[in-house]
Amino acid sequence: YGRFPTNNGTSSSSSGSSRFGTLGSRNIGYNDLSSNSSASSSSVTAALDASASAGIFTQVAQITDHLYLCSAHPVRDARLRALGIKLVVNATIDVPLVPVDDTPYARISNYFDIVADRINGEIRRGNNVLVHCMAGVSRSATLVLAYLMKYRNLNLRQAHDLCKQRRPYIRPNVGFWRQLCDYEERLFGIRSVRMVTSPVGLVPDVYKDELQSSGLWMPSASTAATAGTRNGYGGRTSLLSRY
Repeated sequence: YGRFPTNNGTSSSSSGSSRFGTLGSRNIGYNDLSSNSSASSSSVTAALDASASAGIFTQVAQITDHLYLCSAHPVRDARLRALGIKLVVNATIDVPLVPVDDTPYARISNYFDIVADRINGEIRRGNNVLVHCMAGVSRSATLVLAYLMKYRNLNLRQAHDLCKQRRPYIRPNVGFWRQLCDYEERLFGIRSVRMVTSPVGLVPDVYKDELQSSGLWMPSASTAATAGTRNGYGGRTSLLSRY
């Protein structure tokens, strides 16, 4: 999967002490905190309690027993240690390696399997993983949804419902939704979420209730839209940080 550091923080590769491993032509950055003691249950509880009533930029949402989702703001060493985080998946464009743009044309699906497999490997070892982007709304949520489908055997609608329950702010962009729908079909042979037309444009039908409650959903909007670009999402992917 690339070069990852040993517990003393140095690369296991013979190429030197670079902090970056490689994955094909893509770079993977990491910082190693694996030598730190595991977080106590009280510190984890305190960290989660502190973010329970927090807003979009400060909440750290626990999606599963070992998987967390947030914006970039709370990603601080003290918070990571408190939650026992060992791997951080960074999907922002501010880090000068393999960022992913939050645009409908960014081809984030190229990395669904890569990131999901990496998350699963850490969790199988009993480690906690944090996924974040700038706001914790679109890019990071998309990667979490892909993981939940592949390794928790949830269809896309179930994965979204779980993630939305834990972090109400998630809202992948339309292009990411299309790619998630394609990924679900590849994994399960079904599409539990449909892209439909609405007064605000093409949206996944999981937003129907929200639009209805706001008075924006019209009866004609329930017609499933078959159009959608399956190619040319053009973009880059996430940065994996080792903690």
